[in-house]
Amino acid sequence: MTVWAAVKEELARLEGLLALPGGAPPLLADRLTDRLKETGGEALVDKPYPWLIRRGLVQRRACSDRRCDAGIRLDMGG
Repeated sequence: MTVWAAVKEELARLEGLLALPGGAPPLLADRLTDRLKETGGEALVDKPYPWLIRRGLVQRRACSDRRCDAGIRLDMGG
């Protein structure tokens, strides 16, 4: 799968979880920003494509709800 295809797939998945349309791009941008901070910054990502596919775009379910990512409800922010 290409990075572009993976991004489009994740944006479509996120959009399907939200009540208001158009919220997926900012949510994904926030996720990628948070994941880059966890990594130690973009300078430490030596292979961006694998990082995006394996780490940046992957939903981390820390609760039972499918709208949960890293312990935060994506539709409510809580």
